[in-house]
Amino acid sequence: MAQTSKAVAKRNDAADVEMVISPETREMFASMVVAVPEADGSGTERILLSILNAKSWDELDDPWDTEKSAALVGVELAIHTITRHVSSYADGLGVFLVVHGKRLDDDTETVFSTGSVSVVAQLVRAYMLGAFPMYAKLVQSDKPTARGYYPQHLEILASAGGPAVTS
Repeated sequence: MAQTSKAVAKRNDAADVEMVISPETREMFASMVVAVPEADGSGTERILLSILNAKSWDELDDPWDTEKSAALVGVELAIHTITRHVSSYADGLGVFLVVHGKRLDDDTETVFSTGSVSVVAQLVRAYMLGAFPMYAKLVQSDKPTARGYYPQHLEILASAGGPAVTS
């Protein structure tokens, strides 16, 4: 677990931007994210399958399309599975997720990646709760943060997994 903690823990020194997430919260996240299945291999097979399954020329670059999640904003999704990947992105949790599911508007399979802190946290916790398949809509802020990011989160619609807990 120490290795995973390093992957999701941000160094706290002058080279870093202000630490927004406490070390205790990062450690709590690290203890949960290790339960999410790690991606098999280097992603080469996923890339090859995506190319081979392309239905048109404009899908040939889908494996590298970082705008795919932006195109899913507002779309109702059935989220079936997630896999964990180590991220080298300096401003995140140290991991990103690849999400496998289905668009409910046109019934097509979809795969997208996300490093959004809120979306990653929601999906990791949903995994821990046994809430997949889960039905959700990707929501994006209209306003960017001071650093130019457009925060995203999931609007959870329903779950076919465990029952919702009400207070």
